[in-house]
Amino acid sequence: TGYTLKGEKTFEIDIEQLVKACGVEFVKKVDPYDLEESYQAVQEALAFDGPSVLITYRPCALLESEKRKPKTPFMVIEEECIECGACHKLGCPAITKVVGNTVIDYNNCTGCSMCEQVCKPGAIVTTAK
Repeated sequence: TGYTLKGEKTFEIDIEQLVKACGVEFVKKVDPYDLEESYQAVQEALAFDGPSVLITYRPCALLESEKRKPKTPFMVIEEECIECGACHKLGCPAITKVVGNTVIDYNNCTGCSMCEQVCKPGAIVTTAK
């Protein structure tokens, strides 16, 4: 990150180069918010004959510094939702059930889009649309 645990500025370490210097041949950077890309990368890493490393390059959405950034939350279109539960399986604290309906808490949604990606009927959409 270029910062120490105390938050002081320091040099940034290139994790990819560090891992390659240790002799790891399969090194791949992935966006952890892109579920399809992440799934594919895990499959490739598992299939590789030898050590493999996947590097995710986004900060945790639950960090205070990330929570303060501008975001575009998501919402559930009730009429489109079939209550399959796929979004609930993500474990997102913003997704809950209220009176039998799935809702996304605008204030807790980080805008990561993972719920939208797993919603097969397309009932979860960005509030920007």
